[in-house]
Amino acid sequence: PQWWSELGSRQLDKLIAEALQASPTLAAAEATLRQAQEVYAARAGSTLYPQVNANLSSQSQRFSPSASGQTGDARDFNLYNAGLSMHYTFDLAGGTSRDLESLAAKVDYQRFKLEGAKLTLATSIVTTAITRANLTAQIQAMEAILGSQEKQLGVTQERVRLGQAIPDDVLALQTQVEQTRASIPLLRNQL
Repeated sequence: PQWWSELGSRQLDKLIAEALQASPTLAAAEATLRQAQEVYAARAGSTLYPQVNANLSSQSQRFSPSASGQTGDARDFNLYNAGLSMHYTFDLAGGTSRDLESLAAKVDYQRFKLEGAKLTLATSIVTTAITRANLTAQIQAMEAILGSQEKQLGVTQERVRLGQAIPDDVLALQTQVEQTRASIPLLRNQL
């Protein structure tokens, strides 16, 4: 899962770790995964297991015999009530099981989507780092080539002055030097 660590660059490892921690895209994908997991857990709990509810209540009442035309003292009554209910959905046709399988598949899908987003982010960072290193090396190589060409131009100019070369050699080398010099800003722009 962390294939980039095989490249042996601590700086690259650190950069990718920071990106994985700070990416809002990954944070959104993680939240979506948690949501899918919670929906699955809630549905599984309500469909796989029986649901039991218990109720207890008490009530005090005062009965006055004078209200019904009788004589006597008022009496207090306490009424206690207890109830127990159980609910279970039978899955005769398998619809509930298929529903749970669908939700489990959505959890897997979100998990794979998160892993794919992590790999995509890491790949983009590694690709950018390699491209940058490549361009930096090209610029250094072109600057070294330019330095060599300028030295060769100087030697050829001295040879023309001494009569050992023709002026066309100087013109050809000047063209090469200018072409090399013109390619360096293009590489810097790409970098």
